[in-house]
Amino acid sequence: MRVVRFRVSVLVQAAVVVGVVFLLYRSQDGHRAQPSPELPDALVERVLVEPVPEVPRETESVPQPSTTVSTRRTPLPTPAQDTGISKEEIKRREDESYAKNFFNEYRSSKLPLDREIPDTRVRECKDVKYDIDALPKTSIIICFVDEAWSTLLRSVWSMINRAPADLIQEILLVDDASNVTWLGEQLESYAQEHWPMVRILRSNKRLGLIRARLLGAEAATGRILTFMDSHVEANEGWLEPILAPIAQNPRTVVTPIIDVISDRTMAYEQVVVVIPNVGTFDWTLDFNWKEGVPREGAASTDPVDSPTMAGGLFAIDRNYFYEIGSYDQSMDGWGGENIEMSFRIWMCGGTLVTVPCSHVGHIFRSSHPYTVPNGTIGDTFLRNSARLAEVWMDDYKRFFYESTPQATEISIGDVSARKALRERLGCKSFQWYLQTLLPTKFIPDEKHVVHRGALRNAEHRNCIDTLGGRDGGIPGLYGCHGLAPAQLWMLSTEGELRLVDNLCMQVYQSAGTLKVILQECDGRGRRTWDYVGGTFVTADTKHCLTADGANALQLAECEAGQPRQQWEWVAHSELT
Repeated sequence: MRVVRFRVSVLVQAAVVVGVVFLLYRSQDGHRAQPSPELPDALVERVLVEPVPEVPRETESVPQPSTTVSTRRTPLPTPAQDTGISKEEIKRREDESYAKNFFNEYRSSKLPLDREIPDTRVRECKDVKYDIDALPKTSIIICFVDEAWSTLLRSVWSMINRAPADLIQEILLVDDASNVTWLGEQLESYAQEHWPMVRILRSNKRLGLIRARLLGAEAATGRILTFMDSHVEANEGWLEPILAPIAQNPRTVVTPIIDVISDRTMAYEQVVVVIPNVGTFDWTLDFNWKEGVPREGAASTDPVDSPTMAGGLFAIDRNYFYEIGSYDQSMDGWGGENIEMSFRIWMCGGTLVTVPCSHVGHIFRSSHPYTVPNGTIGDTFLRNSARLAEVWMDDYKRFFYESTPQATEISIGDVSARKALRERLGCKSFQWYLQTLLPTKFIPDEKHVVHRGALRNAEHRNCIDTLGGRDGGIPGLYGCHGLAPAQLWMLSTEGELRLVDNLCMQVYQSAGTLKVILQECDGRGRRTWDYVGGTFVTADTKHCLTADGANALQLAECEAGQPRQQWEWVAHSELT
């Protein structure tokens, strides 16, 4: 185990030119390729301190051990359990840890670091045999800041214990300027004792996820870069399926199926998925999920094309990572970089897939216990998204700005280098991307949208709002702001009342009463609403959408001139 620390100094900054020598890499045909883009100071100093070994070329013979022995070891000790502690005290400790970490770290700390989890692969995946000798080695890169001890260690142990040792070149733990004590000498001592394949890289200033990952990538020596989060649990046989497609085609980027670990109970959800969900995007450029579509004639174990990726967990050939422009280094923090990379992969000749036979559990938190450099998470996501819209979305970027009008008010910096990258790579148009990957995606243009904006009630002057609800949520009324996704509604030519994240306001019956609910738009063209004289009337039952007080909605018999049933379309600009 080695620890590499970074200290940004004037001398090092003056020696940047020397550092660039070590950033050259070889392209797949063996010719010298362009250096990776200019790096932040911390990254350059990292290279000067410890030059990055050159990755072997595709034409060279890369030594591959023939054994398939796993690194699984004797079970680790079980943490001390609660004895003599009241249920009330346990709950207090759990609530306290949740408030600090946005997941139940107290319960996590009572679980074994190598606990057993359900094998969520389909049966066919368990029968697949991989030729380990034919698979490339990977560098696993885990970036973290102030991560909880138990989840970070459990993440690493799960990756080691459930993969062949021969396929792990190294595990790089990238500390993005953590402040907590247990991630200092305590982590170094633990890694030195237990993990000979682990290296710890430390930055002395906050980089944010994007630049921290670049730090790890520049230090990596494996042919494949596997990026992982620091609060995950890799499932049985997770690694081989994500390496195999890249071994066949280095321009393939691979994501596992992401299982859910409960942030409240720490239970690993036992859901077996036959056809995996894959990534898509909303016009706000938020990531979203959709049902995957297997390729024609594909087996249940074959990769499924994914229009976008969540971005936290994926593997990519190291040379290809730099060939297509790694990350946009002018993006801050995190957010948007996953959509940008997804568009770039597909539009510039690559392939992005989800593999059904690789499962990794992830703790999905409701918020984040840390800050990001140069603003809030919301600020950086908006800026990053605007950058990618300007570079990759062509004329379709207007739908992003219509959905996110506040993005027009921010400075996104210079994008000329990224546009030049697109030109140099000979990338296809965004229209090609949509027609090829998302041919049924709703395009919110004049051909498909009759009205757009917030919907304000004439009596209460509040607007229809999702109230944070997703699929299955109940919409209501809230103070008007007109922002997506909560209050930006569209009435389609098909009579759908839609949001930008593919949710529609539908009608359902419960205990003999008609109610409204948020559901995924099914795209079947079934008319739900007629908008007549400022009133929304259900197409089937002829009931009217009605304000039930200042905060709720109901369906009621239509009454002419009733202000509780009158809805006005209001633009965001009229509400600011």
